[in-house]
Amino acid sequence: MTLFLLVLCFIACIGLGAWLTYYFFKHSGVSSSWQDALDWTASLFRRKYPVELYVWKITNDEHVCEDCLDRASWEPMDIADWMKEGLPGTPEAELECGEKCRCKLVLYNPRPAHHRDHSS
Repeated sequence: MTLFLLVLCFIACIGLGAWLTYYFFKHSGVSSSWQDALDWTASLFRRKYPVELYVWKITNDEHVCEDCLDRASWEPMDIADWMKEGLPGTPEAELECGEKCRCKLVLYNPRPAHHRDHSS
């Protein structure tokens, strides 16, 4: 009986928390829907913990397949999105070069390297 009451209290707390969250977002002007609330929360999380993005890097090789050339032009994506598309050299990627692929995913760095001007 004690376990039942504990579980019931836990469920009630979750329900109350969900209702309070909904009420806060609905009346605070922050958002008008659950999707907006989730997007807002995700944006806060991304600001604090940025997602690492990767780009498809082809090897300096004269034998690069068309699939790899195409993927090298794609926008940077996080690792989860690349895994959906298929990683280099894996069957899931369905590349022309297949498992012989020598391409790599490299961490995307949007900031160019700082160059010092040594001419004075």
